[in-house]
Amino acid sequence: MFGGPAGEAGGGTDTEEDRMPIRRPSFLPSLDELERRAQDRSAHRNPPGSQFDHPTAKYVLIAVLVVTVLAHVIGGIVFAVVGF
Repeated sequence: MFGGPAGEAGGGTDTEEDRMPIRRPSFLPSLDELERRAQDRSAHRNPPGSQFDHPTAKYVLIAVLVVTVLAHVIGGIVFAVVGF
């Protein structure tokens, strides 16, 4: 099975098992089905101006931006009161 040319140890003869291609498991989609899905996805673009795949991502981004701005404002006030 892993042998080299006929003169080397292991021989050069292939068995039927060695030449069989690896078969795709039946629970996986065929390559044609995968290609069709990819074409369907590329046909349905997000509306212009929308950069988010999921609404939760938008809400998380807004929350992070609000917390960041608040932290900088509060930090600036504390820095101004305490001094340099």
